[in-house]
Amino acid sequence: MKRVAVLGWFNHGNFGDELILAGVKQLFRDWQVYVVPDYAFPKLDYKAINNCDLFVLGGGELIHPHSLYSKTSMWYKHWIRNVTVPKMVLGCGVNADDATQVNRKVAEDLKEFSYIGLRDSASVKMLKTFPRLKSKVHLTHDLAFSAPVEDAEPEAKGNIAVVVPTDRATRRFDNGITETNLADHTRKWLTQQLSGYSASMFLPFGVEDNNDEATCKALAGCAVNSFVWRRYQVNLRDVAKLIRQAQVTVAYRLHGLILSFMLGVPYAFYPYHHKLTRTHETLKDYTVDEVRVQQRVRSKEALKLTL
Repeated sequence: MKRVAVLGWFNHGNFGDELILAGVKQLFRDWQVYVVPDYAFPKLDYKAINNCDLFVLGGGELIHPHSLYSKTSMWYKHWIRNVTVPKMVLGCGVNADDATQVNRKVAEDLKEFSYIGLRDSASVKMLKTFPRLKSKVHLTHDLAFSAPVEDAEPEAKGNIAVVVPTDRATRRFDNGITETNLADHTRKWLTQQLSGYSASMFLPFGVEDNNDEATCKALAGCAVNSFVWRRYQVNLRDVAKLIRQAQVTVAYRLHGLILSFMLGVPYAFYPYHHKLTRTHETLKDYTVDEVRVQQRVRSKEALKLTL
């Protein structure tokens, strides 16, 4: 059996990244998937990685202006060159405002990949400005689209809203405004979104990057009748069943938006990060079936080009 080594922000208690990993395992269901431990990054276990047949970077917002994978660039070296097996990028985004912010050394490292699959059109446009990357760059949607949500049982609709909140401090928004304490600044917006629903269910997706359970409790007062899930209750099957029952999903987290799109439920989103706007703008031209078919086709193309 072939082995694929996958590096992403896994095993940090983030439900969105769990969805991405579930999608990876579906796309590579005939492979043995080795999840690369990232706690010592960039001192990875290159021997274990290079004993695999393929290395995948993905998914998530893992291409940063000054580094691949980690946002920290102080120690940045060309770590990817220690990976000697064939390499591809799948379902990643470019965490930059435009191509001019992408450092030359990051572009040089991306040349090491045979295939660069990006999850939004803006990221594709950015990296295609680099002549030596242009032919390698393709739209390859977020890996969560391969996660097995079909297991969720259909439910009758209720007059409920599902909220997937998070909090951030000192972030620059798409409109150029910098805010501190995102949750506090969005109370009025969230209250308006939830008006008219008989109940609102608050789902915590994150733990390590933000205590979303605490944020859910802080924002629960924005709804007339609110219920807060515990993080341990959040799993794909139950979340999918709940979203299918809802009239709307109100998402701060990107994968709240993506799951809602996958399940055919309307969503509203707060653009605390450009990845939400870019993903929304990309998805609005597709149906979920078109996305899934394209993802499977592109993944097969990537394997042919890489192996």
